[in-house]
Amino acid sequence: MNSSIKLLLVILSSVLLSCSLGKYKRPSQKYFHGYVNLETGEQVEGKIKIKPVYTRSLKIKPEGSKNKRKIPVSEIKDLKINLVRYGKIEINGQEKLLEMVAYGKVNLYAFDQYYKNEIRTFYYFENENGTVFQLNTDNYLEILSDHLTGVDEISDKLYYEEVEYNQIINLVRRYNQKVLTN
Repeated sequence: MNSSIKLLLVILSSVLLSCSLGKYKRPSQKYFHGYVNLETGEQVEGKIKIKPVYTRSLKIKPEGSKNKRKIPVSEIKDLKINLVRYGKIEINGQEKLLEMVAYGKVNLYAFDQYYKNEIRTFYYFENENGTVFQLNTDNYLEILSDHLTGVDEISDKLYYEEVEYNQIINLVRRYNQKVLTN
C-alpha cells in the first residue's frame, strides 16, 4: 500500500474516532441580528436566537453587551429578525410569538411543524378586533369570507371558492394592500 494512502487512512480513522467519542463540537446555535419591542415600549437590539415559535422566552445578546438576556414572551410585544417579523398571539390560553406572514388591518401567522412524517404549516388568522382563529382546510373559506370584507375582488374569490388553502398568504396580503389604498 502506498504511504500517502496509509497516511490518509490514519487521518480519516482519527477523525472518525474523535467524532464517535464525542470530541466533535457541534456548530454554535445561530443568532441573527434583530430587535425586540417590549410591552413597556423599550426596544432591545442585538443578536437573537432564532426559533420557529417562541412559547416561553427568547434569548438575545444586546448590542454592546457580552451577556445574553432571557426575555419572557409575556413581556414582548413583537420582534423582527432580519426581514422576518414575529407577533404575539394567544393560542389555547398560552401566549406565543409566531412569524407574521401577512400583517396590516388583519394578520396571518404561521409556523411549520413536523407532523406525521411530513412538515405541515399551521396558520392563525387575527381579525381587526384581535380575535384569533386557527385556519385549516375545512374552515378557511368561511372564516376569511366573514372577515375579509369590503374588497369585491377578494370577496368574490372567497364566495365562489376560487381560493386554495395554499393561497391564503397572498390573499391576506392582497386584502391588506387593497384596504390601505382605499
